[in-house]
This record gives sequence, structure tokens and C-alpha cells, in this order.
Amino acid sequence: MTQNQAQNQDILSILSRIETRLSNVEKKLGIQNTFEKLEQKNPSEVQDFYFSSIVKKDDVPLILSWMPKKVKNFELLYDSIKDGSNAGAFHKKCDTKKPTITFVKTKKNRRFGGYTEKTWNESNGNYIVDENAFLFSIDEKEKYIVSQPKYSIYNNAVYGPTFGGAHDLYISNFCTQNNESHSSGRDYKLKSKYALNGENNFIVESYEVYHVIYE
Repeated sequence: MTQNQAQNQDILSILSRIETRLSNVEKKLGIQNTFEKLEQKNPSEVQDFYFSSIVKKDDVPLILSWMPKKVKNFELLYDSIKDGSNAGAFHKKCDTKKPTITFVKTKKNRRFGGYTEKTWNESNGNYIVDENAFLFSIDEKEKYIVSQPKYSIYNNAVYGPTFGGAHDLYISNFCTQNNESHSSGRDYKLKSKYALNGENNFIVESYEVYHVIYE
């Protein structure tokens, strides 16, 4: 055996002992290897939004507190980074699913979104009543309930998720390529007209839509 081969065997032996000790520690603490846990999880079924580019781990308790019932899971339906920012892609992934929660991040790093218990669809334009719908600001840590339920959400084949008759939150077609998306409070109880974004129009950095699964 050469000197290099002997050194390699020593290294492998040391690594094996370290792995064994870590395994024993994990068993005593009652935990699984982190990588094993991730491999066993479907990325679309990670409740702590591990794969989200918008939601941070520290945001999760706040988001859960806004939900009307106890949440079992958040299933990722649509991600503009992966699926494209055109409205057609959003509808293809999200129509007929309910309830859903939408998270938006702007180019100026504002984070907000909306929740609805009704389904999105590719209509020519119609409002849907949803008394449990709400908007929210992750940055401000605030939830804004709907004040005009008859205008809760707006469906249109060439619109992304849209809330409110005055389009209190509107995500435009190809929203990452233009500044036509906007937020202007009227039909939701925002603390101020531009509470979500700080101004009317914005360019979307990314947005994600999740199917909310209750216990």
C-alpha cells in the first residue's frame, strides 16, 4: 500500500466515525438527517416555504395567524420564475383550485399578496363574491379584510390574480416586463390607499400562488 492510499484510508475512516457520531446524536435528539428530510419531502409540499423566493421562514407564523382555519399544508401551484409571468401560465396552473394565497415581490422588494376561497378562471371579466377574502402586507405585518365582498376578486383571461373592483391588487399580464401591475385601496380595508406597495404601479420581481390545504 502506498503512502497516499494509506492517507486516503485514514481520511475515510475519520469521516465514517464522524458520520456515526452525528447519527447517534440525531437519534438521541429524535431528529432526522436534514438532507434525508428534504429528499423525502415533495418541494411543493413544504409548509415552511423552504423553496419560496418570497416568503422567509420567519414570516410563516404571521401568515398562519391570518388563516381562518388551521393549515395542514401549502401546495405550490404557480411560480412566475419557473412558469413564466404571463397570465395564461397562471390560469393554467391555478384555475379551479381553492382556496389560494398569492405572494408578490416587487422590484423594490415590497412583499404583499391576497387570499381567496373562490376559484380563478379565464372568463372575459367577472367579479366573484368572497366574504373571507383578504389582502396583506408581509412588510407591514398587516391583514386587510374585504369591505365590498361583491368585488372580492376579478377574473379575466389576460389578468393575473386581481382583487377588488378598483383593482386593489392587480397583477398584469407579463408582469415582470412592465409596470402595469398596481395597488390602490378601495374595496379592502387598507390603512392607506397605497398601503401594500407605497405607490400605485409596480414591476413584479416574482409572484407565487399556493393551494391552502386545511386540516
